[in-house]
Amino acid sequence: MKTRLLIIIGIIIIPTLLGAFYLFSETSSGIITQDTEFANDDSSDEKDFVFAFYSEIAKDSPESNLFFSPFGISTAFSMAYEGAAGNTASEMQQVFGFISDDQKRREAISDTLAKLDSKNDMYKLQIANALWVKDGYQIKQDYLDTATTYYDSTVDNVDFVTNDGVNKINRWTSEKTQGKIKDVLAPDSTDELTRMVITNAIYFKGKWGNQFNPGNTSDKLFWLDKDKSVTVPMMKSPADMFDYYETKDLQAIKMYYVGGDISMIVLLPKDKNGLGSLEDSLNMQKLDFIRDMMTREPLTIQMPKFEFETEYKLVDSLENLGIHDAFDKNNADFQGMTDEQVYLDQAIHKAFVNVNEEGTEAAAITALVVRAQSGPPEPRHEFVADHPFVFIIQENNTGEILFIGRLANPLV
Repeated sequence: MKTRLLIIIGIIIIPTLLGAFYLFSETSSGIITQDTEFANDDSSDEKDFVFAFYSEIAKDSPESNLFFSPFGISTAFSMAYEGAAGNTASEMQQVFGFISDDQKRREAISDTLAKLDSKNDMYKLQIANALWVKDGYQIKQDYLDTATTYYDSTVDNVDFVTNDGVNKINRWTSEKTQGKIKDVLAPDSTDELTRMVITNAIYFKGKWGNQFNPGNTSDKLFWLDKDKSVTVPMMKSPADMFDYYETKDLQAIKMYYVGGDISMIVLLPKDKNGLGSLEDSLNMQKLDFIRDMMTREPLTIQMPKFEFETEYKLVDSLENLGIHDAFDKNNADFQGMTDEQVYLDQAIHKAFVNVNEEGTEAAAITALVVRAQSGPPEPRHEFVADHPFVFIIQENNTGEILFIGRLANPLV
């Protein structure tokens, strides 16, 4: 009888923004033309996991908000990859870009998690991994040692026949996400065939380096497209210095969180109907190019407050990207975990984001550059995010994208 292995991914960010992630890969694919315009490059068809997965879920809901943590998804599947073999491992490696050398990959993952999982008085970024194993079931010791040593994972034995295991995992999820995600597993979603659940949770809380004054927030129009609009609370900052880049089609801004290590990049098409074209052109090289081209500019900023939750069933999307055997009860090969035939039965991702005047829950450890000036700068540009845009939260020292999302409608 075939048995099931569940991967459950609970991801969160709490009061204010988001980001994405470029994980543990040997290289990102695609080439950016060294043009001052954010041009699409046909040689960039092969996208890294971040933007490949973004495109996959975006095409199914072109007018909906979107938000996920590629870091969280990749980390959970990297833990599953440690037990995979044969074509199962090959497909996962190709889609996620995992480093093929086991020792190099594990050391890179351990180093990345150590750098990211930090906190101080200015910010909080917490990452947690856990393996939940059926009571009395034997997972191979080498696999457990890898998970605990390199992924800092906890291991717990639970009862999957009743809802005791589900309840325990949901309590852990709520604790690790500060109560923002409570139920990653539905009641009765496990049974006597469930062998293990893999979980990853990430929590971020940070304040803007340049906070918005709530007194400047007022109701403004947000254009869903060139013809339809809704009224939303729009935050506004006075003139200040920000990292900025502009082309004929795009405005891009980087806003730092207190501590300076974490920032949010907002990519705003100038055309109110331009989000689709922007999303089609995005890859890691182009994001890096935009970031590298930014210069310090005096700006005024307007952007909406927003809060929303998302949930994704990942199996179909990942199958479309090229992972098949891992979800196939007959072809899955996880002999590095157990001698029994197991497969990935479910893969769930939940996320939460809240953007407000104070900041976003994200990470940072160094201070922002302190600048002295005699008075407020004269703004040369105005950044008004009053129509759909892409937003990213990135750790600046490692380049890791922690979260990425799209705001299509602040009221949904």
